[in-house]
Amino acid sequence: RRMLLQPWRMWRAARALPAKVFHFHDPELLPIGLLLRWGGAKVIYDSHEDVPRAVLSKYWIRPWLRRLVASVFETFENFVARRLSAIVTATPHIARRFAKLNPRTLDINNYPMQRELADGVQAATEGRTVCYIGGIGVIRGVLEMVTALEQVDATLVMAGPFENADTEARVRAL
Repeated sequence: RRMLLQPWRMWRAARALPAKVFHFHDPELLPIGLLLRWGGAKVIYDSHEDVPRAVLSKYWIRPWLRRLVASVFETFENFVARRLSAIVTATPHIARRFAKLNPRTLDINNYPMQRELADGVQAATEGRTVCYIGGIGVIRGVLEMVTALEQVDATLVMAGPFENADTEARVRAL
C-alpha cells in the first residue's frame, strides 16, 4: 500500500498546493517527482541510500528476483535523476553515483553533530565506541552489529526504536 497507493495520494496533494519547489526522499515518489518536474516545479531528490544495491539484500523480495528488481529500479532512478532540479545525498558514495547523472548533486554527509545530541550526552573519549542511530531492525543489520562485537574491543551504542518486540528481545539476549 505504501509503495503503490501513497505516491498517488501525494501526487494529488502536491498538485493542490501552490508550491513551486518539492523536496522528497522516498524512492517510491520518483514517478511523482518526475511528473512535478515536467509540470514546471523545482524538484529535489534526497537520496539517503544506494537503493539498487540495498534491494539486493531485501528479504521480502525473492532472491532470484532481486537482481532484476535492482536493475530495473536503477534504470528508472537514473532516468529521473537526470531530469530533476537537484539531488542531495547522505554519503560521498551516493554523491559520486548521482554526480555522473546530474551536475546539481550535493553530498551533505548526513552525520549527527555533537551539539544536536540531547543534553547530558557525552562523546566517547576512551576506548572504541561504535554508534548506530536509526530504526533498529534485522534488515538493517542489528544482529550482525551485535555479534561482530565479539571480534573487536569496542562498545556499541544504539539510539532509535526497535522494529518490534521480538527483535528487541533477540538483541538483548545477545
